Amino acid sequence: MMCLIIKLQLEMLSDVERGLRQNLGNPDAYDLALRGWALLLRKQPEATAQARVVALEALTLDPQSAFAWAILSRTYVSDIASRWIASAWRFARRVASAG
Repeated sequence: MMCLIIKLQLEMLSDVERGLRQNLGNPDAYDLALRGWALLLRKQPEATAQARVVALEALTLDPQSAFAWAILSRTYVSDIASRWIASAWRFARRVASAG
């Protein structure tokens, strides 16, 4: 019985791994997006700016990468939340007050 359970678990894991590989799109774009995520985790203005550049590079390789789009959008949110870009902050306040 235990062997059957282990066999089923291994089959499920291989199916999950195969599905992940098929849905990654461009692996180079995914790698760049992961690098962008690592940069974002530093929570520093320079690292956030680098993360934006890396996310844009990923999107040139794979414009459909939801992960890269999420990283890119997160860079802007970080800028606004941290007030690293004064113009972005002013724009966000204008939008909030308009609506």
